[in-house]
Amino acid sequence: MKTLKLIALVVMILNMNFIYTQEKVQKVKNYKTWITLNDESEIHGILYQLKDSSIVVTNIKTEESQEIDVKDIQKIKIRRKNSIGRGALIGGASRLVVGGLIGLADGDDSGEWFAMSAEEKAISSGILFMPLGAGTGILIGTIKKKFDINGNISNYNKNIQQLRKYVIKKE
Repeated sequence: MKTLKLIALVVMILNMNFIYTQEKVQKVKNYKTWITLNDESEIHGILYQLKDSSIVVTNIKTEESQEIDVKDIQKIKIRRKNSIGRGALIGGASRLVVGGLIGLADGDDSGEWFAMSAEEKAISSGILFMPLGAGTGILIGTIKKKFDINGNISNYNKNIQQLRKYVIKKE
């Protein structure tokens, strides 16, 4: 009986490897795209497809696709969707924790006329530092990846490998 239980346990452990090796569904990451044309006008949307001599951009609101010739493109800017809000959340939360730890590390005050306990310092320091962290996160979240094309197909071909990271329709 013990041997049977041991064999069953070994079989279950070996089968766990098969469970974890199944392919997981990749979540599609959307990147906002700003394409500046040679006439200084801008096209906003999501980078849908890269072709040999053109780019297909899908408008976020209308879901209409537009194909743009590389010769008409001056520059492409890309930023991950919701990166500003994500940056504010992460920055604010991290500064809240750091401020709290600083307040706790400072310890209790002695019996002066304005004395605070370590917990009160942790709360006030966390609340004080949180907007600073959120502001830093917002600034970091606004950074856009820039690709200068200048209507030149060779500049486009130099950047095409990096641009493929941000395309929805993979080839």
